[in-house]
Amino acid sequence: PWMQLIRFLNNLIRLPGAESSNWTSEFPHERRDGSEHCPEDFLSRGQIWSHSYWPADWFDDVRSNLDPELSCAARLKKIRIQRILWLGVKIARVSP
Repeated sequence: PWMQLIRFLNNLIRLPGAESSNWTSEFPHERRDGSEHCPEDFLSRGQIWSHSYWPADWFDDVRSNLDPELSCAARLKKIRIQRILWLGVKIARVSP
C-alpha cells in the first residue's frame, strides 16, 4: 500500500491549493474566529482515532452554521488537500 500512498500524495501535491501546505507539526489551518471547519470534522469528532487529530481548542467557539465562504467547493478542496498532505508528512516522519 505504500507505493499507492506515495503516488497519491505525489499527484495531490501538484494540485492547486497544495502550494501553501503546512509542513510543520501544527495542524494546517487559516482559522479565523471559529471558522474553517469542514463538514466531516463534526462527523469524525467523536471517533477514538480523532482525539489527537485536531488542536485541543478546535471545537471551541464553533459556529452553529458552517462559514458560507467555506461551503465553496474550491475552498473545501484546498483545505482537504492541505490536511491530507499534512497527514502524509506525519506518516513519513514516523516511518523507518
